[in-house]
Amino acid sequence: MRWTYLSIRLAVVVTAVWTGQGLGAAEPAPWRFPNLSFRCPVIVESGMYARENAEVRCNVDFTALLKAAGPASTAVDGDSVRLAADDEGGKEVPAQFFRAPDFDPAQKASGVVAWRIPDKMEPLSVRRYWLYFGVAGATKDGRKPSRVPSATHGNPDNAVRNPGFETPDPRRSSLPAEWEVLSQAGATGEIGLVTDPRRSDERALKITCRSGRLFGCRQTKIPMKPNALYRATVWVRGDPGNEVGAVQALLTVWLYRQDGRKVRTSNAKLQKGCALDPGNWTRLETRGLAYKGKDVPTPPDTAFGVMQIVLYPSSRQKGAEAVGALYVDDVEITEVTPESRIPPPVVRLGEVERMTTRRDP
Repeated sequence: MRWTYLSIRLAVVVTAVWTGQGLGAAEPAPWRFPNLSFRCPVIVESGMYARENAEVRCNVDFTALLKAAGPASTAVDGDSVRLAADDEGGKEVPAQFFRAPDFDPAQKASGVVAWRIPDKMEPLSVRRYWLYFGVAGATKDGRKPSRVPSATHGNPDNAVRNPGFETPDPRRSSLPAEWEVLSQAGATGEIGLVTDPRRSDERALKITCRSGRLFGCRQTKIPMKPNALYRATVWVRGDPGNEVGAVQALLTVWLYRQDGRKVRTSNAKLQKGCALDPGNWTRLETRGLAYKGKDVPTPPDTAFGVMQIVLYPSSRQKGAEAVGALYVDDVEITEVTPESRIPPPVVRLGEVERMTTRRDP
């Protein structure tokens, strides 16, 4: 009974601090980013566990925050998200905003803001931050916020080079740097950069197969570690001109040894396929090796991977061809850690503030 009583008292104390002005501060914290008009306080609680280099993930609905701040007829700028520490210096904290699959800047600007606490948090301790964001177009001081790359492109853990196809090949501007054509068994077609449709930023890749069973693109020499668990993802979309149900997208990452030979393990690859939707982007994801399913690490002689993204026929009949077109964007290979039994830190959002209406310190 005593322990239950103490737990309740602790919860009351934390709530009292949280509901105070400026996360309990006597004066509002200085506005860290004057070209962003909105912010809300964020508190991270360690709970009963000591944490070191803890990853923090905060689900945020920016559209709801914008409405709570007052009447607004504009869209949220998903590229403007910033995080700052709630201390005297208000130092910016490196963070990434991962957009939800149905992200819409005007109707549903939601997703996950992720960052790491690099030092150690003791049990029953808290950290305080401010989450800033802006709206589409000009901001309060007439300047557009400095741009943050999309989470896929700015993720430092992504092993794929030129993952969003934003950098053209300096020799042929119609092709993406770091990627090459992949054709098997005499298949013919072409790959090229497009601006529409695209999932994020300015460009996507279009793969067109004119004949044959397997045609697409690939990237070689992707660094990968032995005895590690990887997740490979790509966003794909079909072309309206495709024959309905005739073609699919296939993502494969083959594993290689340092000497350039394939890893000698049966079916040592990450692989996943899916049907194509011409009206929407579909996330294609594989985790762990294909021959054993999920959560299987790479073999001990793994040194690098080769990723290929291709069109292939839906039919297994002999002679079936993958004639059609596929759009590709936002490719990732990231190392992931096994699920921990320790619950993640608790994250809470406070009330949103608008810079034009807030009380100056």
